[in-house]
Parts: sequence; structure tokens; C-alpha cells
Amino acid sequence: MKHTKIKQLLLVSCVICFLSCTGDKAPMTVPEETIHEGVYASGEILPDPYVFVQSASNEIISHICVHTGDYVKEGDVVAFLGSSEDDRQLAVLRQQLEIAKAAAHDHSPVLNELRRKIDAAKNRYHADKKNADRYAALVKSHAVSQKEADGYTLQAEMSRIACAGVQEQYEARMNELSGSRLAVENLLAQTNSALKSKILRSKMGGRVLSIPKKEGESVHPGETIMLIGNDSRFQLKLLIDERDIHKVKIGQQIVFETDVYPNQLFHATLRSIDPLIHTELRSVKAEASIDGDTFFYPQSAIEANIILLESDHNEKEGK
Repeated sequence: MKHTKIKQLLLVSCVICFLSCTGDKAPMTVPEETIHEGVYASGEILPDPYVFVQSASNEIISHICVHTGDYVKEGDVVAFLGSSEDDRQLAVLRQQLEIAKAAAHDHSPVLNELRRKIDAAKNRYHADKKNADRYAALVKSHAVSQKEADGYTLQAEMSRIACAGVQEQYEARMNELSGSRLAVENLLAQTNSALKSKILRSKMGGRVLSIPKKEGESVHPGETIMLIGNDSRFQLKLLIDERDIHKVKIGQQIVFETDVYPNQLFHATLRSIDPLIHTELRSVKAEASIDGDTFFYPQSAIEANIILLESDHNEKEGK
């Protein structure tokens, strides 16, 4: 089909030439013919619309949640990547977080014990302060010596320092436990975020049309795990040579064929043309809507002609 015109034009020309050479002056009628000029394009058939579920990193497929032919809704989980080690890591972090939360709780055993020490230190200080004040009053009445009173004053000061020290221990321990809990929470959040990319969801509702991968297989970034799409409407994904792109425009009709249906021609309408050239193939990508309701096998290869010119040769008379 590549860069061809329908052969009727050549046939008509030959007939005219032959009749002219005979010298026959009788009127001649040339039947109306339709001439087509087209641009060749290759490509494949895909659902309309469709989505490829792909991996974003080098992973192992741990579980596939659907089967070919299943219908899924947008957002449904269709596969899990990674290994059982990921699940164990999450379980350990969740357990560590529960322990950290329990330790940092206001009534945790650790903090309760420190509060008891604070209460005991306060009681000791109040008792020593009371004795120091009493002996300070007795010194004034010369009932006790200054040395005895100074001893009780020193004891009270030491009790105050001890009480303050236990209070600082409590605050430091509480900050430490809160920091530990926060650190585990952050690590769990980071791990969850990292593993989130390993939970694959469908970005559209549709039928699971193919699953070329199996559980336990490794996949690389961008590698397709399954195809999901509309199984009742199809489109063409085309490649047009860069030398021909100036000839085509949106809305042009397309005739194409596929080996799945040999000796049959189908029609489509060009609906979009990529503005960038695919440098490796020196081609431009384009899309076309397939006419009719024929069922096609997704990713079937096709060859097509984009119709550029369709002209009619009206009936002519000659002598």
C-alpha cells in the first residue's frame, strides 16, 4: 500500500491512448473513477482508552491480584511488588512504634517511676527545709548553736538540688522517649512511602486484557505488567515517516489491514498528530479512531494508508 495510487488511473490513460491511435472519430465515454493517494503508516491496535500497569523500579512481582478478563475500577489494587522482607520490615517498625508510644505515654512505667522519685525528693526537701527553718529560729533564741543550724540549712540545700536533679532526669527522659517515638514514626512513614510505589493500582476502570508477567518474575522500570482498557472500542497507534508528515492532517480517513483478519480492509479517522519527531525511528506518532464495532486483538500489528487525495473523473466525451 506504500505511497501508491489506485491503478484505475493507469487503466483509463491506456484506454484513451488506444482509442486515439485507432483514429475512430466516434464519441467515447470514460467511466467515472475515484483516484486515491495515500501516505503509508505502520503501528498497532490498542483499546480506546487503555493504560499499561508498569513498574517504576527494579522489583519482583510478589502478587498479582487480578486475572485476564476481570473488570477493575479506577484505584483498585492490581498487583504488589517487592518481597516478603518488605512486609517483615513494616511489621517490625509497627511493633517498634507501639513500644515507643507505650514508653512515651504519660503513665508509662518509666515515667511513673521517675515521678515517684520526684515526689520522694520533694518530700525530703520539704522536711529538711522545715528543720532548717526551725533551727534557724532556735539560733536566735540561743537554744541551739549556729553550727547545728548551718548543718540543717546545708542538708535542706542538698535536698533541693537532689529534687531539681530528679526533675531534670524526668524531663530529659520524657524528651528522649518522645524523640524515639518520633524517629520510629518518621522511619515508618518513609518506609510506607517507599513501599507505596510497590502497590500498583489501576488508573482507570476497564477490563484486564492481558497479563504478560507472572508472580515471582522480575521487572524493570517502565516494564509492562498488565494492560487494562475498554474492550469494545479500539484505536490505532501509528508511526508516520517524517518525510510525509507535512502531507497529513487531523480528520483524514485511513484504510488499514491486520494479519489477524487477512484480506480485509478497515477504516479509521486520524484524530491526533504528535508535534515531536521520534528521533530513533525518524517518525512521528499519531492516533486514529477506528470506525465500526469490530473486535480487535490489542497490540495487533497493522499497515495503513492515510488518504490524502480523493478525486472523481467525471464522464467525458471525445471524438
